[in-house]
Amino acid sequence: MAVGVIPLDDIARLRVLVIHTNFAVGSAIARRLIDADVVALAHAASVLDGNQDPRRYDVVLLCPYLPEAHREAVLEAGMAAGDATVIELLDSDEGSRVLMHRAGPSLPAAADAVADALGLPLAPFAA
Repeated sequence: MAVGVIPLDDIARLRVLVIHTNFAVGSAIARRLIDADVVALAHAASVLDGNQDPRRYDVVLLCPYLPEAHREAVLEAGMAAGDATVIELLDSDEGSRVLMHRAGPSLPAAADAVADALGLPLAPFAA
């Protein structure tokens, strides 16, 4: 096996749930996380209907552009997901960034690994 073929960085050990409302946006994000152990792509309505359980993942990633009602409900479901890291992509006038709502205690560097894979800065959630 060639050296460097198997990714050994932090992202390679993560199970990431990407929650979206627009498949094109969700799949573009998932493609940048392709080195993760698992990348699942789920529509917000599917998560809210119970078809995808955020507790099965190390990272719950909310896509930008979620309608406010979906965003709040999905964020609540993600925060109830045991020790999962909960992050959200933001697209604003200040530029795109990853907003961290909660770092999971079992994998405290998960948000950093996802932000690095996305090539975006990580910002703490300001309540």
